[in-house]
Amino acid sequence: MIANHVRAAVGGLMLCLHLNSVSAAPDVSLFASLPETADVEISPGGQYVAAKTFLNGQYMLVIYDLDNLGKAQPVVASPKDMYVNWMHWKS
Repeated sequence: MIANHVRAAVGGLMLCLHLNSVSAAPDVSLFASLPETADVEISPGGQYVAAKTFLNGQYMLVIYDLDNLGKAQPVVASPKDMYVNWMHWKS
């Protein structure tokens, strides 16, 4: 009976050691970088989506035409024109 408890304890310890060695710490850059896309808003009519997109070190305003996804290029407002802090559709 004691041998079974010892085997179970050793097996549990080996499992814990194995699981501990398998999981590596996540890369800190996953938590330290800005989100690629933020503040996504759909237009009042539902045809367009606007989003702040992080490209080349700055946020840009990108507007997608939902009726022509894949056909039409999104409209991009570059950072030289403005700084995107927030956005709101005018209805």
